[in-house]
Amino acid sequence: MASKIYLLLHIFSIFTIIYCASHPAFGYEYLFMLPLFFEIIFCLSIFTILKNNASLTFRIVGIVAFMRYSLLPLLIAINPNYHVAQYYCSDVQLISAAILYMCYELFFVYIFFLLKSYEKKPKLNYEINNVTDYANSNKSIKIYLVFAIFILLLRPSTFNHLNFFKLDSSTMSRVGSVELSTIDYFFREVLLVSILLGFILIAYNSSLKFYYTRKNKFLYTAIIGAILCVSIIVGEQRSQQVYTGFACIYLMRKFFPEYKKKITALLCIAAASVLVLLSIYKTFYAFNYTSYIDAIAQSDTEGVASYQGEIYLLGPISVASALDMKENAYYDLGNFVYDFFRSTMGLNLFVKDSGLESTSVIYNKFVSGGTLTNGFLLPISVHGALYLGYLLGPLLICLFYSIALYLEKLMIKSKYCFVQFFAAYVFIRFSTCMVACNVNTLLTMSSLILIFVLPVYFIQKLMNRR
Repeated sequence: MASKIYLLLHIFSIFTIIYCASHPAFGYEYLFMLPLFFEIIFCLSIFTILKNNASLTFRIVGIVAFMRYSLLPLLIAINPNYHVAQYYCSDVQLISAAILYMCYELFFVYIFFLLKSYEKKPKLNYEINNVTDYANSNKSIKIYLVFAIFILLLRPSTFNHLNFFKLDSSTMSRVGSVELSTIDYFFREVLLVSILLGFILIAYNSSLKFYYTRKNKFLYTAIIGAILCVSIIVGEQRSQQVYTGFACIYLMRKFFPEYKKKITALLCIAAASVLVLLSIYKTFYAFNYTSYIDAIAQSDTEGVASYQGEIYLLGPISVASALDMKENAYYDLGNFVYDFFRSTMGLNLFVKDSGLESTSVIYNKFVSGGTLTNGFLLPISVHGALYLGYLLGPLLICLFYSIALYLEKLMIKSKYCFVQFFAAYVFIRFSTCMVACNVNTLLTMSSLILIFVLPVYFIQKLMNRR
């Protein structure tokens, strides 16, 4: 099955190369180089992948690279896009430079994983259920849930900050425009983590009862719990479905290995459905219409695919705008250090009144003409280039891939189900950080989860000492 998928990717990439080369749009004369470089790297890597010697991180990076270097160029070739926010680029040399830098980034990342493949390491088995200490981990989860219920009762309005399955249309105001106070943000995260921990508890107990009684109702109970988790909508964040979906699939395949294909299919369909509805809400402003269908029917859909692909897959114009900012905006090493402190929960308190701006804020002001401070993503490799130079720019994204490789090992080898789940939850963000991500969102999300999950881990450790 895997070999058939890789063959389809191969054929699609070749088609994209031919189409882009034969239909060059203004400024995109070198666009064919993106799928060409992907195809070269793909051919160099395919034998390692098929022999199962490649890490899960490398495989996911490959899928993400396919979307950015093969799918996106086809969308651009069909309907060229030249802007991000208010930034418009018609500079042929700048667009060409952006394409060349993207090719260099992909080559740099390939060399990184190639060097990693030479490291001696034991082969990891993703299918073995190696959780051996469920009882104590369940107790620590229960303690956390009791605490969470108690503090949430102090602020019941917190339940209004999470939605399920879809956001309401015809509200005339978008959910993302509502700014939460620090205390509301804290309570919302407590609620979110509590729901995820509750799912872990339900899934574990259901798996025990299922294998003891062989009654399907316990399997379906766990699946329903996973679907509810996947359907959680935080603000307007579509990434939540990706994190939660991957973590739920990973844990459920451990608990119910006999039904891993069925579980994967159901959860992928559930996550994809929520993602489609969220995309309609954000792209076609469904909150201004009576229904999602009306929003699509009364909106201009021309060019939507290439523009949305550009801003989320971080294509040539996103890279070109960042390269342009490198030469025309003011920033220094202090901003780079500030990026890491400001984005890391806990450390951000030390730089709260520093007066500095993050590189992400500087970039958003640059592409919006000074009207926005967030909403558009600065590609991580170009973020690195701003401070480390073009040659070492991709080193920053490789640093995050190193963390992904560590998390991959942790989620496979850990004996605690909640560690496996949340390691998978954070792992998928680091392993997909080439697209739909910047340094700020990556560090904020991972450090936030760490802060709320660490208490469970420490309770676990205390229990183990008794």
